[in-house]
Amino acid sequence: MQIKSLVNDEILIKRLFLKTRKQTKKLSEMETICLLLAGKGLTSAESAKILGIQSSTVETHRKSIKSKLKSSSMAQAVFDGIKLGYLNKITEKKIIGGVYENLNFKN
Repeated sequence: MQIKSLVNDEILIKRLFLKTRKQTKKLSEMETICLLLAGKGLTSAESAKILGIQSSTVETHRKSIKSKLKSSSMAQAVFDGIKLGYLNKITEKKIIGGVYENLNFKN
């Protein structure tokens, strides 16, 4: 009986996850990069310097990220980004190995 309940709970969680992901607007490539940099602990100014853009542009991207993910803070957006699959090792390798391979992340 307990195993059946756990299986039903897992199915419910997967359905809720998929529903939440469908309701979330997709992040642009630059928004995903800004989210990744925020997840690495970089400030808007540090991110802007690495990307070669103005810090106000990074702030605009961060505002858009929070809006699209319905997050109240960047910390929450990073958590939501991980939960929704925007931030993972594949995404990170794609970004670092692709157009933005010159990014110097702090570990």
